[in-house]
Amino acid sequence: MAQVRNGPVVHAPGPFALVRRALALVLRPKPLFAALLAAGAALAGSPAAMAWGNQGHRITGLFADTLLTPRIRAQILQLTGSSSLADLATWAEDNRPGLSQLIDNSAQWHYDNRPVCDAAAPVSSYCAGGNCASAALTRFESTLADPRASHEQRSIALRFLIHVLGDIHQPLHVGDNGDAGGNRRNVKLAGAPPRNLHSLWDIVPLLRMLEGSDEQGLVAGLREYFAADIVDWQRGSEAQWMNESYVVAQQHAYGALPGFQCNATPAFVTPLAEGYVREAQAQEARQLARAGARIAATLNRIFDSEGQIHEK
Repeated sequence: MAQVRNGPVVHAPGPFALVRRALALVLRPKPLFAALLAAGAALAGSPAAMAWGNQGHRITGLFADTLLTPRIRAQILQLTGSSSLADLATWAEDNRPGLSQLIDNSAQWHYDNRPVCDAAAPVSSYCAGGNCASAALTRFESTLADPRASHEQRSIALRFLIHVLGDIHQPLHVGDNGDAGGNRRNVKLAGAPPRNLHSLWDIVPLLRMLEGSDEQGLVAGLREYFAADIVDWQRGSEAQWMNESYVVAQQHAYGALPGFQCNATPAFVTPLAEGYVREAQAQEARQLARAGARIAATLNRIFDSEGQIHEK
């Protein structure tokens, strides 16, 4: 096979991209929320890299929803006007361009570009000014648990929290080899056009898991397959969860690439064998289930600790 020189980043949102819902139906907007919704709706069609793709985020939300208590679900409905975690999980991505205009550096809250070949790199080297997923998650939790925060602030924090907890389980949102988490490294499967490594991990394994099934069916299968692991997965901290994803990035997303070298992006598109994708699928199934279990655990903990929503 002739080598193909690496060109521009291949953006591939995937054929399953869902029709975005009218954001005005999410809840009756108050002033700040109205601005966010308007900006997001106006720019919803703009291209953006989507962690897991929207369907992957929906799956983490559906998985999490099966582990919420009815009381917690009612509190989320009171806060957001929607009890569907699947819908809430995509809000931060649907509105990412508009949010970027309204909130400085918010596009950086979806990832930590921690070098896969330098695990000891200082956090400040990839999280300048606290603008990364790990630091943002701490802020989201703090706002959501703060009874002094306004209804709007907490509602927005909840949407970000659900989404970014999903993001940190996509290995290429916590590991990087100087290529923007794989966005500047193009790869190719036999019989398919080139795409960037990041989009491959977002899309291809999930599409294969959904063959012959739908979202609910996949969630049911993941719940059954990983039933014995859920309680254990819900323990630990977000830093520990991100480190698990980081190891997957080191060993599988990057480490298993043909001819992988630290701090180097090949000049040509890298052809991938079928075995690489099969392993990516196994890793992604586990990561999606982990994300769903941990979203539920985080929400149950936050809302249980406060008892009820205090509106302002």
